[in-house]
Amino acid sequence: MHLQVTNLFCDYGDYEAVRGVDFMVSRGERVCLLGPSGCGKTTILRAIAGLHDPTNGEIKINNQVVFGTDRFIPIQERRVGMVFQDHALFPHLSVRENVGAGLWSIGAKERNRVSGEYMEMMGISSLGSRFPHELSGGQQQRVALARALAPKPLLLLMDEPFSSLDLDMRFRMSQEISDLLRIHDITCVMVTHDQQDAFVMGDKIGVMANGTLLQWDDPHHVYHEPASRFVADFIGDGAFIDAVVTGDGKLSSGVADLELENMGSLKSGDNVDILVRPEDVIFDETSNIRAKIIRRSYKGAEILYTLSLENKNKVLASFSSHSYFSVGDDIGIKFQFNHVVVFKK
Repeated sequence: MHLQVTNLFCDYGDYEAVRGVDFMVSRGERVCLLGPSGCGKTTILRAIAGLHDPTNGEIKINNQVVFGTDRFIPIQERRVGMVFQDHALFPHLSVRENVGAGLWSIGAKERNRVSGEYMEMMGISSLGSRFPHELSGGQQQRVALARALAPKPLLLLMDEPFSSLDLDMRFRMSQEISDLLRIHDITCVMVTHDQQDAFVMGDKIGVMANGTLLQWDDPHHVYHEPASRFVADFIGDGAFIDAVVTGDGKLSSGVADLELENMGSLKSGDNVDILVRPEDVIFDETSNIRAKIIRRSYKGAEILYTLSLENKNKVLASFSSHSYFSVGDDIGIKFQFNHVVVFKK
């Protein structure tokens, strides 16, 4: 296991920022800690890097304990690369000098060669003599990443690396960097509050809230099998409809009866919420389930509709842009679930 975090606790004075967090990262994996501001994800990143002293727990990098009982390895000995939210480039140094800033232990000739290698990897070879203020946001991002990778760290840590980029550049850069990390087998832990970044970058996603890790899984299972109501609500678009568990193991929602695949701890008479993703709602004019369109968001190839059901619940529906309706229209729909996800009230 390349990185192992065990029972990690971190605080700032009386405020407990991280509580009992456990996760493991295999060599070559790219994982994302995802959650709202203040949930503790950046504190974990800082603890892994050696920039914050945990109050309890253990951190191993490449099977070496870097933090634990009576043991603390300083940041300069952990072989960790960092890419910060604001890139933190040295304004008085050229691109080439920035990339080589962490290579102080080798001679000038070798430092120049290694810097050139990583500049080429990041597609910035032609920018070597420029200064940070002469670069676009995307170019600065590439310089910061090349600088972090040049010393050949065991682990790359990225803190909100795309937050300063516009939406189009953000998506493009996250895809390109994800491909680069995968091609070069670089182990990476990224922190973000943006789920699109996490879905593009992460082989695994850890969803956090209030200092705790609620779910650690691949993107498919985090989206389709959320471990809690918070995860279901935070990840992706979705809504909930009220239902009651009936005696025959079904769910009665007032608009449709659904099969409950696994009763688990549920029993007849329990009130539950059914998670409905936009792709679970299908347009079907012959259906007796009726819905009124109360909002429409045009997204080019698809349209995201907000629908009000007869039982007053609201759901989201993603239809092809060929299915074009107006606000106020009454349409027929049906539900088509691969599996039903419910949460007891």
